[in-house]
Amino acid sequence: WAYRSYAAGVAPTPIPRKRLNRHNLALAIARVTSHREMRLKARELGHKIQHENGVEQAMQFLKKQYLDKL
Repeated sequence: WAYRSYAAGVAPTPIPRKRLNRHNLALAIARVTSHREMRLKARELGHKIQHENGVEQAMQFLKKQYLDKL
């Protein structure tokens, strides 16, 4: 999810597991909380997620992939 969030502009550059420590995590948190554009994009993404019907979309996908082929 770190890379997807970064690509969406709602998170800083992902920290590789080998480099993850308190200092790097604190810097990343400070970066995201102080970056206005990232916060705005995160808010927009949150609204989109709230209004999507993920279960319905998943059911339609499964139906199309499997049930329609029976």
